Formats: sequence, C-alpha cells, structure tokens
Amino acid sequence: QTKSTEAKGIFNWQPTMADIRPEPYVVVFRASDHFFTDDKSVMLKVNTGIGLEELEMSSGVNVYPNPANDIVYLNINEAEKQNIQIEVYAINGQQILKRNKLTSQEGTNLYIIETRDWQPGAYVLKVTGDKGLSSNQMLMVE
Repeated sequence: QTKSTEAKGIFNWQPTMADIRPEPYVVVFRASDHFFTDDKSVMLKVNTGIGLEELEMSSGVNVYPNPANDIVYLNINEAEKQNIQIEVYAINGQQILKRNKLTSQEGTNLYIIETRDWQPGAYVLKVTGDKGLSSNQMLMVE
C-alpha cells in the first residue's frame, strides 16, 4: 500500500451578477488524514470586469461563518511573524474571550473559536498584534 501526499480536485463556481459584492469570498480547502488537518484559504473577488479574480492575500483578518452557530474560524494572514491577542466582547462590553501570547507566522494562520455556549447576539471581535495588526469586527452568533 502506497501513501500519497498529493490531493487533486476541482473547485467549480460560476458566479452570477447576484454574487457581486464589495468584499471578497473566502474559500477554505481542508485536507485531513483523521490525525492531521491542513487548511488553505483563497480569497476570491467577484466583479463585473473579468468575472472571478484571485486576490493576493495581504495582512488581514477574516471571520467565517458570520453569523456563527457552534464555531467560528478566524483566518489571519500575515506579512510577517508577530505576537497577537484575540479578544471577544459582548455588545454590553463584557469580555467573553481573551487569548493572548499567540504567535502568528508569516502567511495564513487559522484559529478556531467555539461559540456553541454563547448567547445569541452581536459580539465584537478584536485582534491586535505587536507589529501593527489591528482589527475590530462584528460577529453574530445565532
């Protein structure tokens, strides 16, 4: 029995005019052997010029799915290694989550936050880094 380290597949999507929006779509490809898991994210922007274009990922934070039910994925793309802190606040200002002393590497970094025990509503997700990363996003939990 031979083991392959190569995965092949086809991603097929034909966007329509209804799919046009200012923010890009994030497509996550997950490979797993039931022991290790590897996620790769690709940002796709739908526009009226050439249809579908792949964006070069720059430093930034993407949260999905939003609204969330049980878990939310936090995709942080970094231009360089830096120490980050993740905080979540309820709309009333109460801190729900704080993870500090996290080290993000250059490239794509994926963090998973469990939300299954949270009350439905709006939350503020704050991500800060010691080399300039700063993001505040609204997160909805159903």
